Amino acid sequence: MGYFSTVCVMLFLVLFFLAGFVVSGVAFLVGLLSQDKKDRINTAYVRFGFRVILFLSNCPVEVVGMENIPEKEAALFIGNHRGMFDVVALGSLPLPLIGFVAKAELEKVPFLNGWMRRIHCLFLDRKDIRQGMQMILSAIDLLKEGRSLCIFPEGTRNTTADPLLPFHAGSFKIALKAGAPIVPFVINGTEGTLEDHFPRIDGHRIRIEFGTPVPTAGADRTRQKEIPEEVRTWIEEKYLAQKEA
Repeated sequence: MGYFSTVCVMLFLVLFFLAGFVVSGVAFLVGLLSQDKKDRINTAYVRFGFRVILFLSNCPVEVVGMENIPEKEAALFIGNHRGMFDVVALGSLPLPLIGFVAKAELEKVPFLNGWMRRIHCLFLDRKDIRQGMQMILSAIDLLKEGRSLCIFPEGTRNTTADPLLPFHAGSFKIALKAGAPIVPFVINGTEGTLEDHFPRIDGHRIRIEFGTPVPTAGADRTRQKEIPEEVRTWIEEKYLAQKEA
């Protein structure tokens, strides 16, 4: 079943990118009149793609805490990173307009990079301090413009037995500088879909839980120092609780 799912996903991706030329063309024309509608078309198409991939991969997604998602303001989603299907699972949900902060290497992947840019993903090169600072400024601007972002502060997929890798402090600066709420989340099961038997895709249940938004607007220096540890503690506790369940 795993190899069959893998082939189906690969064939779908070919069709997705081919049809994407038409969709992006329509979105471009719509964008001449409304940037918001253009963004919504692109986001809806990517969400559709992620949902089909999950279906073909036989990966049901259980979601807890959708009521914690802010409806009228942009937020920074911060969570753990267990596998490549983290983005697929999160991107399939009916969240507000949301982009992802991704590693710089993905900007070089043909076709994929174009769709990532269309949903306002940002690329981070951790080896380039100047580029990293520019990325943070771009992320702040996106939040202020009303577009939510998702970032994995571990910086890479956690393939260890530890619940979390160390968090990069710069991830939280984005929300603090923009005055946007932080929505913590924890995700479980994505490594069982691909990483545990790469390159074969196998069906595996994925669970995502969103926590209560953490306000950052007006936070003084003391509170700004408390927020990262508070968010990390919540993610770690929820992750361990899910693993034990």
